[in-house]
This record gives sequence, structure tokens and C-alpha cells, in this order.
Amino acid sequence: MRRLKQKTRKVPIAGKDGVVEEIIEREIELYDRGGADFDRILDRTEGKPKQSVDMNANVLLRTPEDRAACAAEALERLKAILQPNKN
Repeated sequence: MRRLKQKTRKVPIAGKDGVVEEIIEREIELYDRGGADFDRILDRTEGKPKQSVDMNANVLLRTPEDRAACAAEALERLKAILQPNKN
């Protein structure tokens, strides 16, 4: 599918009598019908895309004691939620 839209409008310029500015808006849509052949051509010209992951080295690692305290806190919260109210 190929599509081209073009809108042209004239807008008067403030402070200048009779002078207008022509504004052109264009929109283009193209759809690839090449499939695998098109992908092979791009792989040969541009190369395969490379993925990279940035790792943040400033992350604090937890000690086993911190993990145990966090697990105990989570367990207490779960017990409070799951226990029936005694009112």
C-alpha cells in the first residue's frame, strides 16, 4: 500500500496586511511487501541489529541477613492479611 496525502492551507501573517503564509502538511504511508527477501537485503547492507544492555554498577547487593529480614517481614505481612479478624 502506498499513500500520499498533502494538505495546503494559507494563514495570514499577523501585522502584515494581505500577506499570507502557505503551510503544507504531507503524510506518506508505505507498506513492505518484500518479506524475507527484503530482510536479507537489509541484513547485507546494514548488518544485523545489535542488542546491548546497560548494567547499573551502583546497585547494592543484599547480604544473607538482609534477605532473611526482608523475608521475615513479608511473612509477617502475609500472616496479618490472611488471619481472620477476631473482632
